[in-house]
Amino acid sequence: MTTLYWIRDDLRLHDNPALTWAASRGEVIACVLDEPAYPGSRPLGSATAWWRERSLSRLAANLASYNVPLYRLNGDARSVLPAFAASHKVSAVCWNRRYHLSTIDATAKDTLLAQGLEAHSFAAHCLVEPHAVKPFKVYSAFARAARAVLQDTMQPALGVPDLHGPGAIAWEELPSPG
Repeated sequence: MTTLYWIRDDLRLHDNPALTWAASRGEVIACVLDEPAYPGSRPLGSATAWWRERSLSRLAANLASYNVPLYRLNGDARSVLPAFAASHKVSAVCWNRRYHLSTIDATAKDTLLAQGLEAHSFAAHCLVEPHAVKPFKVYSAFARAARAVLQDTMQPALGVPDLHGPGAIAWEELPSPG
């Protein structure tokens, strides 16, 4: 049973709930998607793009040490991700949530579920999910509410999961963004 781990803004192995879940299921393959600038978003700036390239290269090397291949895809997540999942015969796709442009994630998830795949997103970027604490007008009221939620939900950081993949591929062999 192979699980596809879709890398978003979480370029790390440690403390990564989606990757930990994927590893618990068996064999893992990973992909990163060079997405277009969707309406309501903007393209990466040159410094961010430079940092992302170096970070992805290092992540690819880290994944390769566990025989987990990292594929680079290009296009709209709503169509590219389901097509890639189907062509690689994965049983599940997982990722860590992004909180802007949530309709992209929702549409991709619906398409994956319609294909008969499991699709799971995980909270990995916030101490408290944005919907878990109501907005306040003053910081002190927000801080009290956030602390109350954290006392009930705070978990220790996750370690690097026990990863297994079908075999690594060289990152340099993959097409870079256009």
